[in-house]
Amino acid sequence: MPESLSLLDQYEVKKIEELSIRTRWLKAEPNKSIRSLIGWRGKSEYVYWDLHERVHGPHALVGGTTGSGKSEFLTTYLLGLAINFSPEDIGMLIIDWKGGGIANTLEKLPHFMGAITNLDGAGTARALASIKAELNKRQREFAKYGVNNINGYMSLYKQRLNPNPAITYPSKPLPHLILVSDEFAELKANVPEFLEELTSVARIGRSLGVHLILATQKPSGVVNDQIEANSTSKIALKMASVQDSNELLKTPDAAQIINPGRGYLKVGENEVYELFQSGYAGVSYDPDKIIEENVDERIFMINDLGQSEVLYDPGEEVIQGKDTSELPTQLEAVIDKIDQIFQQSDYILPEKPWLPNLEDQIVTPSVKETKERKMDIPLGVVDIPSKQTQEIYNYDLVKASHTAIFASPGYGKSTILQTITMNLSRQNTPDQIHFHLLDFGNNGLLPLKNLPHTADIVTLEEDEKLQKMLDRISLVLTERKQLFKECGVANLEQYETKRQITLPIVVTVLDSYDGLSTDDTRKEKIDGISYRKERTVLCGRCGEKSPCPI
Repeated sequence: MPESLSLLDQYEVKKIEELSIRTRWLKAEPNKSIRSLIGWRGKSEYVYWDLHERVHGPHALVGGTTGSGKSEFLTTYLLGLAINFSPEDIGMLIIDWKGGGIANTLEKLPHFMGAITNLDGAGTARALASIKAELNKRQREFAKYGVNNINGYMSLYKQRLNPNPAITYPSKPLPHLILVSDEFAELKANVPEFLEELTSVARIGRSLGVHLILATQKPSGVVNDQIEANSTSKIALKMASVQDSNELLKTPDAAQIINPGRGYLKVGENEVYELFQSGYAGVSYDPDKIIEENVDERIFMINDLGQSEVLYDPGEEVIQGKDTSELPTQLEAVIDKIDQIFQQSDYILPEKPWLPNLEDQIVTPSVKETKERKMDIPLGVVDIPSKQTQEIYNYDLVKASHTAIFASPGYGKSTILQTITMNLSRQNTPDQIHFHLLDFGNNGLLPLKNLPHTADIVTLEEDEKLQKMLDRISLVLTERKQLFKECGVANLEQYETKRQITLPIVVTVLDSYDGLSTDDTRKEKIDGISYRKERTVLCGRCGEKSPCPI
């Protein structure tokens, strides 16, 4: 067995083109096998790992102490899947509590379907919802097309190219999803509720084409009985102790391993038990042999005493080396080649079960101008992990009526008020909507002053002007109430329909409501207006002693 292998050495090729990736994709039969080459047991004696449910799958446990090459092994395994199968057949989702790691190295693969890394607070709920949604989606799709498992679905999907008119075919692929949790013990310790969902994956993932790989340094006490029962295969690289090796393999063998990347593959009750050396993808890719081997070219002579004497020493002139800092690694080069092949193909990229987190800043969604008054505006993007989608969020002023916005300082209260006001202004004429702006904060509403829709703007310090604005708003409310009464209607919509005229929607926008103290005499008047008024948008940090009227 070799002491070490590079990725390309493992496949016994010198250049990436010799891997024949495109041909492998075309010949792949994932309904029978999803194997990946993971190393050699001896010279040119290949060891494959196949998580197909009929072979070594559907799930697996991987153990290895620090420095054992566990992450590098998983990278080589996943890259091997991408070499053998198209993104329609195989997808990979990485769960990494610490972030980075395997996900960073593989994110450019078309097979890469996301990385679940932010698992604190809401991130955990989002991840759990996403995994549940993926399982539920697969069950719905199977029921829709009358199949029982992933093999039946994908067989039907691929038959769509030569269709039978009497059969309905799926239009989107559902690949075997390899769900890898690196450092599972740490994940379990920090986010214990995640174990329950992974247990569900282990229980029902077999037929759904979802495969779980749990990697850990110390397996003892980490895996529950259900996951253990469904994890047919185990891989142990260098383990820290005999106890750890026994826990995973039921033998002490893995504690005796010395070489990084060397490990044991065990399937079932020793149905397969093999020692292998895996290939390392982090070495430089040097197809043109830019790197010179450091060959000792000195010439020696053995004298009469049996001692060696140097006759020729090329010294520095040979061992100068060349700059190899710009060379890609074999990992990078293979990923680039896979992506190139995918871009030149007709394969359909599957829908991703895990979408990226929402951006910290986004451009306001576009507003469509209409002649009719329209109070429904795009406000932002909403993340719906239970539906595996991110959609434009529309704020409907009519349905929302009074609205309160809560946030700590610096988290965008004034910004969202600006967005609401600007989008309503862009979507409606000044005859259709009026704004009264009360800026009790740091001039967040001042940029809206010159809008033709703005009746006026006032700050907390402008007491007389504020009183006049409040009186004016109260007068509008009183007048409209009288108009509706005389017309025999209950609201603005009924009045406009009956009279065939348009009155503007009047909106009061108040920034930093918490700027008003509880004993401020103006507060009672503002609260009274908000209770009477049709539309009010309030913004501030509201406490128990001064609740926002909604």
